[in-house]
Amino acid sequence: MKTPLQLAVQKLLDQKMSLTPFVTDQGKMIYCVGGYNLTAAEVLDLDSRGKLNLAGIEELAEEYRTIHFQSLCPECKASKPVTLNLHWLTEELRKGAEISVLSICGHSWRLADHEKRNLKARVSDGVIPSHSLERRHTTRI
Repeated sequence: MKTPLQLAVQKLLDQKMSLTPFVTDQGKMIYCVGGYNLTAAEVLDLDSRGKLNLAGIEELAEEYRTIHFQSLCPECKASKPVTLNLHWLTEELRKGAEISVLSICGHSWRLADHEKRNLKARVSDGVIPSHSLERRHTTRI
């Protein structure tokens, strides 16, 4: 009798998708499927929703896309790196909402209006450098 995960992996293989399982140094099982790294839970979730195919995997990857930028930390009085989920940021900018960020310095602050305008222009114009997006991996290892 096969486990649900074994059945899901077989479905991927039946679709002739490249599949390479590996274990991280933290002991976490990852499946590299078509260039995307998926956890066992993500494979099972996609399978349960009937989306265990390349389109479903790309849809999941889109949910994880991030944008990286610099923002002035009012406490440190220095520019600090910030990372936000691109989908969430796009929605918040569309609504005109206040956007709070947390940086590696440990401080949290609201983005200034000029920063929001600049981000909105970058997102709407598609002027986001490809190196600033996590495109190829759905799960950070």
